[in-house]
Amino acid sequence: MTSVVYGHAHRTERQRLITNLIPGTPCPRCGRGMHPHHTLDLGHANPVVLGGAHGPRRLEHAHCNRRHGATLGNRLRGRRRRNPQPQASRLW
Repeated sequence: MTSVVYGHAHRTERQRLITNLIPGTPCPRCGRGMHPHHTLDLGHANPVVLGGAHGPRRLEHAHCNRRHGATLGNRLRGRRRRNPQPQASRLW
């Protein structure tokens, strides 16, 4: 798996949330406790096109966050396939 490099603001926000994390806080995705020694990511926000809204970022287990990101990507790709480009009025 390749490592994604995020910008300074993202890394700073993630580190701030990890520093302020109360050990045992439940992961918003799976409900299991999060601890500073776990691999934690800033969670994916649901895009507006899927009924989501951009809200505050939160910590999640890396596995939960990446699984959710893959699900979002698959849903968006499926959405594009279901709405193909309109056909021309004539087939030359």
